[in-house]
Amino acid sequence: MGLLQAVKRQPESYGLSGRKLAPGRLVKLAVGDPRIFRKKVDVVEVNTAVVVLLDLSGSMCSRYEVANAAAYALHVTLFGLRGVAVCSLEFSGKEREPDVNILVDFGRKPASENFNHYPFDGTPTHQALWAGRVMLLQRPEPRKIMLVLTDGRPDNGSETSAATKRIRRDGIEIAAIGIMDKSVKRYWDNHKIIQSINE
Repeated sequence: MGLLQAVKRQPESYGLSGRKLAPGRLVKLAVGDPRIFRKKVDVVEVNTAVVVLLDLSGSMCSRYEVANAAAYALHVTLFGLRGVAVCSLEFSGKEREPDVNILVDFGRKPASENFNHYPFDGTPTHQALWAGRVMLLQRPEPRKIMLVLTDGRPDNGSETSAATKRIRRDGIEIAAIGIMDKSVKRYWDNHKIIQSINE
């Protein structure tokens, strides 16, 4: 939980001294309540939105079971933390369907069947990054994190790098989990390679 902490503004409170007078509370003086000054209190607390991006492309054919299980484990863990909003998306080159699809939306309880999918043809990583960016920028949480689970072999490497740079400029943190492959090193400095679900 400490890794997901961010500044969270507490509900407005009132005190005996300060710079901002709360005119609506002046009547409280008559009943013996001298707390007529507005106070803003910021505390460090978990207040984070996370998007998990799951690669289900054709190149994941020997890795998709580990990828599915890892994405499910991440989503369940994050969903159980108070103050964390999490959404999971998959990206693949499906015919007659969008390249990026929601597996479990923000606020929805995950089920294992949401993460039980087979790989398809393409690897539209850059489109998944843009979709994740849009979803995070619409969230009210001040801290925003994107987790990419992939073998690191996108259809368009330059577009993936450009999307990553833009996401970081927007203040969104991004990290990659390389599923049984080290290629994620080419695109994301913050990465971890796993060979099994135990990792």
